[in-house]
Amino acid sequence: MKVSELKPPVRTVSTTKTKPWRRHSLPPALYERVARELRQKVRVLVPGKLYTLRQMFGEDDWLALGNGYIRRKAGECFAHMVYTGMFPLTFRKYKKYRTKYYHLE
Repeated sequence: MKVSELKPPVRTVSTTKTKPWRRHSLPPALYERVARELRQKVRVLVPGKLYTLRQMFGEDDWLALGNGYIRRKAGECFAHMVYTGMFPLTFRKYKKYRTKYYHLE
């Protein structure tokens, strides 16, 4: 077999069922919920300040998401939204923490 005959594997992902991100699939219902809730809350953020997703959600809404697994998935959903430009935020590294911080310019 020649190198020119090799084709990369084709991955078909249905956008109605999953959102691809780092080889993981994100639950579409959670993706839409995070987008809906944060569209309202991003409008009131102060430019120049660092925020975590938990701060943007608010403590009550964050705890209402459920267990830690669902919160991590919500974080992946929001990181994907920021990465694709859905929200006017940028990633910022803060000290040596693993938590993602977001900055509104």
